[in-house]
Amino acid sequence: MGGVVALSVARHLNRASWRRTGVVTMRYSEADLVRMVTKIVNTEGTEAEIDELVQTVNREVPHPEWMALAFHDDRGLTAEQVVKEALAYQPIAR
Repeated sequence: MGGVVALSVARHLNRASWRRTGVVTMRYSEADLVRMVTKIVNTEGTEAEIDELVQTVNREVPHPEWMALAFHDDRGLTAEQVVKEALAYQPIAR
C-alpha cells in the first residue's frame, strides 16, 4: 500500500512548476520515456527507483494525468502510446 501512496504523491511533484511556466524542456528522448513508462507499469525496480522514474516522467511530459493513461485508460494503451499522447498534450490556453 505504501508504494501506491508514494506513486500518487510522486505524480504531483514538479507538476506545479510546469503549470507556472507552461514550458517543458525535454532532457530525454521519446524512446527513453517509453523505457521509463514500461518500467513503471511493470514495476521493474525498487519503490525508490520507480518513484524516481515517475518524477522524471512528470518533469518531461506536459500531460498532467499521464499515469491515468498508463493505468486507467479503457483503450489499454501501450507505453509507446502513453508517451506519444502525453507528449502531444496541449493545455487549454487561458
